Amino acid sequence: MSIKYYTDRKANLGCVLWEGTVTAEEWLAHMRTMTAEPDWPVMTRVLCDLRSVADVSSIGDAEITQAVALYSLAPGNLASKRAAVAASEAFRKASAFQTAIARFGLSVIVFNTLDTACIYLGVDAAFANEVLAGLH
Repeated sequence: MSIKYYTDRKANLGCVLWEGTVTAEEWLAHMRTMTAEPDWPVMTRVLCDLRSVADVSSIGDAEITQAVALYSLAPGNLASKRAAVAASEAFRKASAFQTAIARFGLSVIVFNTLDTACIYLGVDAAFANEVLAGLH
């Protein structure tokens, strides 16, 4: 799978890494797995690193709508969560997800850099880089 993640209950933080080609099927499967995690309902911050993704061509508007539906059905209060996405090639699609999920209260902001995403979430950038390096 081209999506890997790490959760830290103590920090109420999830870190997600996308690498290479990520298909719509992989993304939707990842979302089902992550939202089924016991830590999901209490997790308040999610940092997504999409800078290493090369191909997300199978993810279109229909898949983004499916993803939003999956998150809206997940346990826990979406309005209590914030997500920061560091994206390059996938910036437009990440922004489309940001817009679509907003009506459910999940605050998602797409950034050009990981450092800025970390500032938004109040996450130490060195810690985030260490976690993401471990996921590579």
